[in-house]
Amino acid sequence: MVLLKENKPIRVGVNLTPLNPGSVGGIMPLVLSLLDGLNRETDLLFTYFVKNSIKHLFDDSSPRIRIVSTRWQSLELESRYRHGEFDVLFAPLMNPGVETACCPMVVLLVDLQHRSYPENFSLIELRNRAQYWEWPARAAQTLCVISEFVSEEAEKFLGIPRDKIILTPPSLSKQFLDNTTEKTLPTKLLNSLPSQYLLYPANTWPHKNHLGLLKSLALALKSVPDLHLVFTGWEHKAHKEISRTIKDLNLEKSVTWLGYLDDQYMPVLYRCARGLVFPSYFEGFGIPLIEAMASDCPIACSDRTSLPEVAGDSAIYFNPEVPEEIATAMQRLWQDDSLRKELVEKGRDRLSNFNKTNVIPTLADALRRAPVVFDNPNYWSSKRLENKINEFPLVSIIVPSYQQSRFLRECIDSIFEQNYPNIEVIVIDGGSTDGSVEILESYGSKIYWVSETDNGQADAINKGLSHSHGEIIGWLNSDDLYRPDAILTAVTGLLGNSGCWLVYGEADYIDEKSQRTGRYPTDTYSLANLLHHCCICQPSVFFSRRLLDTAGDLNTDYDMALDYELWLRYSRLTPFLYLPVTLAASRMYPENKTSNYRYRSIKESIRACKLHYGRVSILWCMQYANQVASNFPLIGGRRKLRVPVQTVVLCYALSRHMMPYWLFKTAQYIVRTMR
Repeated sequence: MVLLKENKPIRVGVNLTPLNPGSVGGIMPLVLSLLDGLNRETDLLFTYFVKNSIKHLFDDSSPRIRIVSTRWQSLELESRYRHGEFDVLFAPLMNPGVETACCPMVVLLVDLQHRSYPENFSLIELRNRAQYWEWPARAAQTLCVISEFVSEEAEKFLGIPRDKIILTPPSLSKQFLDNTTEKTLPTKLLNSLPSQYLLYPANTWPHKNHLGLLKSLALALKSVPDLHLVFTGWEHKAHKEISRTIKDLNLEKSVTWLGYLDDQYMPVLYRCARGLVFPSYFEGFGIPLIEAMASDCPIACSDRTSLPEVAGDSAIYFNPEVPEEIATAMQRLWQDDSLRKELVEKGRDRLSNFNKTNVIPTLADALRRAPVVFDNPNYWSSKRLENKINEFPLVSIIVPSYQQSRFLRECIDSIFEQNYPNIEVIVIDGGSTDGSVEILESYGSKIYWVSETDNGQADAINKGLSHSHGEIIGWLNSDDLYRPDAILTAVTGLLGNSGCWLVYGEADYIDEKSQRTGRYPTDTYSLANLLHHCCICQPSVFFSRRLLDTAGDLNTDYDMALDYELWLRYSRLTPFLYLPVTLAASRMYPENKTSNYRYRSIKESIRACKLHYGRVSILWCMQYANQVASNFPLIGGRRKLRVPVQTVVLCYALSRHMMPYWLFKTAQYIVRTMR
């Protein structure tokens, strides 16, 4: 825990490395306004971590502000915290720039659009949002949201309690606050504008619904032939399709595309418009609405997400999925002067409510409080178990078994010997004939079990998961054991402040007689470690049902590396919390399939790495080469050709599994450098 002396300035690290003007939408003016307001808090000192390409955007003339250039997603921020350069990390662009909850954090969350519209995002974007948006939101000491709608989304999808959330809605930029002064547009821009128009300022992302607006315009033109739309904003994913739709619907004379405009011209553009039309499917807030209110521009907008919360009674609403409704709203804005006047008056009243709200003191208090309440979840000690948890969520333990009667009772007893009061045990037996059924019957109603044929271990575990009800889930193979206090320790970790949805611990190797023979090579969590080798012992793992509901159960295409494939898949949604406590024991004996099918296990692990991350560690390639060489036939009683074979196979594995990825990364680096 970080202890701060009374009256000592709070040093705030601000991660601005994700900032990329033109690709972050309306969040950039919000971030700048928050930083400007926080700079007036005299007991806060700031270090801005920025990419070198945007360093010029920030003024470091103040003695209370320091600008530091760093790389995107480097380990520098974590290192600087450990060296005492800041007390709390503020992430106004969601991504804190650290991989674990190593420091106190205050995080701003603008939306969870990917949860409602995953089709708008690539697999890489979905993974990045889970890792760099969702996890930080869960791990933060305080989560800032820009609307009540986002607060509800965070509670619904991420399970974040309301008492951890503060509301920090956007405010108007300086250009709109100074909207009373007369400004004019450049002649070139003025000449490209029609005399009357409806305005839609939005980057061309799919959720902005430009396509629906264009279809509605085509309908409206049948009744109002002089209606005209003006678009502004950066070009993004949907831009080509938008341009094609304009041509297909013959709307070239009714649509003007201005592209990105400097903020100083936007107030004039709003004031000259007959209205703002805003057909977005999804918004975390909707900054153009308050900009229109400040410019006496009447509003017609979608009735989805945060927009009714922001606009209140100062807008006319429509269903963004019904072009006829959008067309009707545009006609009313275009033709009904009395309606426009009424909406302008209501907009002024609505805006006055936003202007009364000052979020800076609340945000500053959150930054001051975070270091005091922070208890680093990555530093695990026995003291954590002394802090008794106040709740005991149901834990479901799945036990897959087949012909394991000699180990089954010891396995189940290790679960019931746990000092945890709320456990559900589900045993899925594959139709054993060795006395396993009699053992299961002896437990009566204490366990749920079935004994029937299945399609392998993954299928059996999935069957057990489908019967489970617990908030927390683990699975224990019938020849493995839990160590004392394992479940209580895991639950304590999951209920902590790490933001992680999966925890794992140390594990022992044991023999047929349950005697310890060694330590499983468990390693601390990082994505690099996980890709290098399976650093997680499966029976020591416990995870949240939210993770299961989001990422799914086991892949039945995997037989040997079914657990490793699952860890890789889950790592795309959450970091894992490592607990340096022995939670389980993994049994190794001659009949064990892990011991007998190492070659298949390595091949499946390589396939899983390529499936989820498109690359394979050199260590997996080396293990593959070593396994092939070790199986090479003996010559004269010795493996004379082992080293040459190993070398050839390693070169083959590297060229097949690693070369394409590194060629792609090299080309990507060259393109970025040229830009």
